[in-house]
Amino acid sequence: MSPSHTRPDRIAEGKPIRQPFQHGADFWCCVSSFGRGLTASGQTEFQAYRLTPLNSFKGTVTTYREKVTVEHGENARSDALGFYNSIKVEFKGAALVHVRTTGDVCGR
Repeated sequence: MSPSHTRPDRIAEGKPIRQPFQHGADFWCCVSSFGRGLTASGQTEFQAYRLTPLNSFKGTVTTYREKVTVEHGENARSDALGFYNSIKVEFKGAALVHVRTTGDVCGR
């Protein structure tokens, strides 16, 4: 999972994400990691979002810029499905959308 970690500035700048990782039948993008000293489990933990093709996404798509501009980012911080939920990203020319599902913060 770690090699797929895409720094938030790449997403904010609309740059392509790093190589997603496969888990089950889905592809995922790691957006953050938490070191062992910062987690309750004592293990390195990662936060990832499932990637869905834009044309298959059922919902309102947004960009990082749009999400943080509304109410000075309050919209992004208060999204129950997470900061990156519904944000459009690109990988190898394909338009994808971050989709947050429950239980997708994983140990290594």
